[in-house]
Amino acid sequence: MIEQQLVECKQGLYTLTMPRQFDEASFVKICRTMTAMANAGPQSAGYVILGIADSDADTGRISTFDGVTPHFYRGFRIVGIDREARIERADLNDYWHWIGQKLTSGMLERELAAQITAAGRIISYYGKAVGLFRVQAGSKPFFYEGELVERIGSETRVVEKSDYMRIFQRFTAN
Repeated sequence: MIEQQLVECKQGLYTLTMPRQFDEASFVKICRTMTAMANAGPQSAGYVILGIADSDADTGRISTFDGVTPHFYRGFRIVGIDREARIERADLNDYWHWIGQKLTSGMLERELAAQITAAGRIISYYGKAVGLFRVQAGSKPFFYEGELVERIGSETRVVEKSDYMRIFQRFTAN
């Protein structure tokens, strides 16, 4: 699986251990990554895709726990998120709505959360429901829990205060 500066793939939001439960740490990481993607500059868009496993080990656990047969396509392990809706005993639309509510619950700045949830979509990809979040930068940088963050390759890093101007200039340059 190849992740890039503005593309992040996640298997989903539930642990791959028993008992299955919402993975708060992973959700925090996703929100932090979304914030960093938004800081790439106003002409940039990033994508967080839910329903694509990172490794063969994760794919195996998903197959075992959720009874999902993954679809392999160009190095992607497509497992979908409809399996997680079943864990929640919800239909897919209700589960997607719940994810949107989690995104707007305060972890992300309000403007960023509204933009991400409005642009979020469930798409059918090889028979699997995949969650696609488009992260479009606004007119200014965003902070995550008081920290300015950015993507460097596939990593999300805190920007040192002495380097803030570099980020802010992305939003003022013509």
